[in-house]
Amino acid sequence: MFPPCLQTIFRDTWGLDKTLAGECGDDCPDTTDYVQAFLDHVQAKYPDLSAGIFSSMADTTIRLFAGYGWYGGWNMCADVPQQVAADVYGQGLLDLRAHLGDGSPVGTYFTAGMNHTILRSTGFYDTSLGAMSPAAWLAQTIAGQPADVGPPN
Repeated sequence: MFPPCLQTIFRDTWGLDKTLAGECGDDCPDTTDYVQAFLDHVQAKYPDLSAGIFSSMADTTIRLFAGYGWYGGWNMCADVPQQVAADVYGQGLLDLRAHLGDGSPVGTYFTAGMNHTILRSTGFYDTSLGAMSPAAWLAQTIAGQPADVGPPN
């Protein structure tokens, strides 16, 4: 997931102790590694939640953002970020999906490519993995039926 030093920067910069980390409480005991624990907390506390995570398998924006903590080695938040390798990022997405598990109220939609977002493009309607476009997946997620779609083979 994200290097612990980067998660500490998130907490300090965005005041997460007063919001996300405060909500998570004892479910997130490690203040430097809480992202996955927070997802677990949300799933347990809000079992009727329906949510989704969309990403391309090699999203260049998030790979650079998450790369702050990879420069000079894992968990080294100094200098300039080094983009996380595409295969490492893609595997991280798959690991996150596996961690969420079957029947999770959090669905995932993983596309090929390096794009950061699809919402403001025709790809939101034109892209399809099997018979499921991102627009149809989002509608299904909002309706309380989250699903896992992709990655493309």
